[in-house]
Amino acid sequence: INAEYMGESKVKDLMREPEAVCPKEQGPGDEARCLALTRGSRVVLFMKGDPQHPRCGFGPQILELLREVGVEEADFSTYDILEDPVAREMLRKISNWPTYPQLYVNGEFVGGLDVVREMHESGELAPMLKAK
Repeated sequence: INAEYMGESKVKDLMREPEAVCPKEQGPGDEARCLALTRGSRVVLFMKGDPQHPRCGFGPQILELLREVGVEEADFSTYDILEDPVAREMLRKISNWPTYPQLYVNGEFVGGLDVVREMHESGELAPMLKAK
């Protein structure tokens, strides 16, 4: 945490009450909310950051795989899991996958970067993404 940018008192508050910023316990309705997020578009990519400002090196790699199979940015949505700690943890439980990015198609978990890369190399990714 950058104390000069946020202000010393804000940093001290965060250190005393980290759960106010990053709650560890999910509340009622959080699972349903997260499941709704997975169906927000036909194709949803949960990543750190967004396509214009990725905050992890794996996000741009999976975005490139999507582009290579002809998926345009208008054809999918992204969700910055760093902005929503509860969703970040809940989606890990829902998918039983510990890392990000995570790709969902029609509300179903497809996989992370390694799985999506393997699907691309085997020719499975394009037909799945182009199917309605």
